[in-house]
Amino acid sequence: MLRRARWLILLAIVAIAATVGSVFFIQKEVLRRNKPTVSKPLPFNSSASANLWEYEMKSGDNSKLLIRAAHFEQVKDPPVFQLDGLEMEIRKADGSSFNLIKSAKATFDQNAGTMLAPGDVEITLGLPTDPAKPHGRVMKIRTSNVTLEVRSSKASTDRHADFEFDQGSGSCVGAMYDPQIHELEMQSQVRLDWLGKGPGKPPMHIEASKLLYRESSHEVFLSAPSRLSRGEFNVVAEDSVVFLNEKTQLDRVEARKAVGTDKQKTRQVDYQAGLLFLFLTPKGEVKKIEATEHARLKSVSPTTTTKVEADRLDLEFEAAEDGSILKHAIATGKGRVESQPVPRPGVPPQGARVLTSEAIDLVMREGGKEIERVETHAPGQVEFLPGKKGDPRRTMNGDRLQFTYAENNVIRSATAINVKTRTDSVDKKGKPVVTFTQSKGLSSEFDPKTGELLLLEQWDQFEYTQGAQRATAAHATLEQPAELIRLKGQARMWDETGSTTADEIQLDQKTGAMTATGNVNSVRMPDKQQSSGGMLSASEPLNARAASMTTANRNQRIRYDGSALLWQGNNRLRASTVLIDREAKTLNAAGNVVTEMPDQVSADAPTEKQKKKGNAYTIIRAPSLTYADKDKFADYTGGTTLERPNLLVKSRQLRAWFEDVPKKGGGSETRLDKVFCDGAVDIKESTPGKEKNGSSEHAEYYPEEERFLLTGGNPMVVDAKRGTSRGAVITWYSRQDLLEVDNSGAGPAVSRVNQDKKKKK
Repeated sequence: MLRRARWLILLAIVAIAATVGSVFFIQKEVLRRNKPTVSKPLPFNSSASANLWEYEMKSGDNSKLLIRAAHFEQVKDPPVFQLDGLEMEIRKADGSSFNLIKSAKATFDQNAGTMLAPGDVEITLGLPTDPAKPHGRVMKIRTSNVTLEVRSSKASTDRHADFEFDQGSGSCVGAMYDPQIHELEMQSQVRLDWLGKGPGKPPMHIEASKLLYRESSHEVFLSAPSRLSRGEFNVVAEDSVVFLNEKTQLDRVEARKAVGTDKQKTRQVDYQAGLLFLFLTPKGEVKKIEATEHARLKSVSPTTTTKVEADRLDLEFEAAEDGSILKHAIATGKGRVESQPVPRPGVPPQGARVLTSEAIDLVMREGGKEIERVETHAPGQVEFLPGKKGDPRRTMNGDRLQFTYAENNVIRSATAINVKTRTDSVDKKGKPVVTFTQSKGLSSEFDPKTGELLLLEQWDQFEYTQGAQRATAAHATLEQPAELIRLKGQARMWDETGSTTADEIQLDQKTGAMTATGNVNSVRMPDKQQSSGGMLSASEPLNARAASMTTANRNQRIRYDGSALLWQGNNRLRASTVLIDREAKTLNAAGNVVTEMPDQVSADAPTEKQKKKGNAYTIIRAPSLTYADKDKFADYTGGTTLERPNLLVKSRQLRAWFEDVPKKGGGSETRLDKVFCDGAVDIKESTPGKEKNGSSEHAEYYPEEERFLLTGGNPMVVDAKRGTSRGAVITWYSRQDLLEVDNSGAGPAVSRVNQDKKKKK
C-alpha cells in the first residue's frame, strides 16, 4: 500500500512540475508580446517631438492664445519649435470672438515670442466663439511668410495678401494686423472692392499706396496717391480717410487734394478740391459731396457747360439707374457759377452767364442734366456776356439774385433787390454806349428758346444813366426787342439839352424818340446854334407844361399836346398842340393859340409912368401859329386877336416879327418888333375917358412907337369924342393920341369932327 502511494506522489510531482512549466512558458510569451516598443532615435539637434501638440497662453482664467499642431518638434539650437499643420487661435479679451491662423508649416521661437509661417497662411478675423451667437464681421486673409508676435498676437507679412470680407474683397503687398488695438495695415499696392447693395450695382473700388484700418473707430486711412471709383465715378486724391458704419458699409470718404469725375450717358461732372468729403448711401451710391479749399465743379451736358467755384461746395445727389445725379449745389465763399450754352442749329449763339456771390444756391432740374434755378443768399453779380459780335454785355449787381431756366439750360427769368445794372453796347455809328440803372427791385423775362432778354422791370427808386442822359421813376420797364423804355410814377428824364417830368415817359432807344404823358413839365436848354431875338431865344431855357410830349431825332423835334403852356423868360405860349423843330428852327402851334410877349422898359431913360406900370404885354390869340426863327417871323391864322393894355386888335391873319433887346440885370430877351394884320382888321383902343376904333383890310402895328398904319378896304378910325376919320392911309399914334390921314392919289381925306356941346353952351 505504501509502495502504491509512492507512485502516486511521484506522479503528482510530475504533474505539478509540468503545470508550473506550462504556466512559465505561457507567461513568458505574454511578457514577450507586451514588451514596450523602443522609440526611434531623435533627429540630430532635436530634444523632443510629438504629434497632436497644443500650447496655451492664459490671462487669468481666460485663454489668450491657443496653438495646435498636427506634429511638434523641439529644436535645440536655435531653441525653436517646428510645427506642422498649425492652427492658432488668438482670442479676444471678453472671449466673444477669436482670430484663426492656419499654416502648413510654422516655426515658433519661444524665447523671442514669435512664430514664422514661411508658406501659405490663411488668417480669419472675427470668428465667433459661439457659432450660435455671431459677434460681428468676418475677414479672411490669404498670404505667405507671416510673422506672429505671440505675446501681442500681432501678425505681419511682406508678401502679397488677398482679403475677403462680407462687404467685398481686396489685395495688397505687405500687411500687419494688431488685434490688441484692432488695426490692419496694408503696406503697399492696396486694392479693395466694397460691394454695392443693389442688383447689378458695381462695387466701390479703392486703391492706395498704403492703408490703415482702425476697426474700433471704423476708419480706413489711405495714403497718397489714393483712388476711389464706382462705375464711371472716380476720385483721385492724396491722403484719404474712408469711414465705415456699424455694418462695415462705406459711409463717407475724406480726401485731400482730390479730383473727381462722374460720367453718365448724357453728361459728365468733374470735381476738384483741397479737401473733399464724399457721403455714400448704404448701397454705396454718392448722396452728398462737401468740397472745401478752392473747390471746383464742372458739369458738361449736351446743352450747357456749367462751372462752379467757391471756397466751399455742398453737392447733393439722388439715385438714378445709371448712378447718382446732381440735384442741388451750394457754393459758399467767393462763389462763381459760369454757364455756357452749347451752340445749337437754328438758334443764335448765346453768351456765357457768370454769377458771383458769397453764397450761391443751384438747383438742378429732374434728371440732373439741366439747371432749374440759381439764387444767391448774399449780394452778388451776374454778367451776361455777348454771344456774338454786336451783342450787348450786361452786368447786374444786387441782393437775392434769382434765375430760373427753361429747357436746354436757357434762362427764363431773373429777379433781384437793391440792384444796379450796366449795359455795354455800340450805337449805329459803332461808338460804345454804356447804360446804368439802379432800383430797389428788378425782374426780367427771357425768350425760353433763345435766352434773349424780352422784358426788364425795375421799381422803387429807379435811376437810369446813359452818357449825359439820365432818368428816374417809381417803375421802369425795358422791352428789349423793341428797345423801348417805359418810366411810370414821378418819371423824370434829363440830359444836357433839358429835362422832362411826367406821369409816364417812354423812350425809344433805337431812334432816341421820347413820349411823355400826364402832367408833363419840361425844360429845354437854349440851342447854342439858335440866333437871338425870336420866339425861340438862345439866351433863355424853354419851359413847358402839357398833357403829353413827344420828342424825335434826338430831341430836335418836340411836340406838346393837351393844354400846352410854353414860356421863355417873360414870353408865354399856350395852345392845344405845339411842335418845335430845333433843327429847322421852326415852331407850329394849333388850337386856341395864345402868345404873351412883354414890352421891355427902356433901360436908359424910363418914364415915371413906365417905372410905375412896368412891362406891358402883347397877347395874341389865334387858332394856329407858324414861326420861323430864320426870319424871326410868326404867322397867326384862322382869326386872330391882339391884346395890349387898352388895346384890342382883331383880324383874320396876323404876322409878327421879333427882335432881341437887352434885359434888365443883364442878358437879352425877345420883344415884339412889328405886327401886320390882314383881313377885316378891327382895332379898339380904350382908355379912361376916351375910346377909339379903327378898321381896314391891312394894318401894321409898331409896339415900340405905339403906332398903327391902316391901309386897304377903306381904312377908318372912329373917335367917340372927335368923330370919324377916313383915308387911303391912316397913321395912328396911340401914345400921342394923334392921327395922320394920307389920301394921296385916292381923293381927299375925310374927317367928321364932333362938336363939344359944353363949349357951345
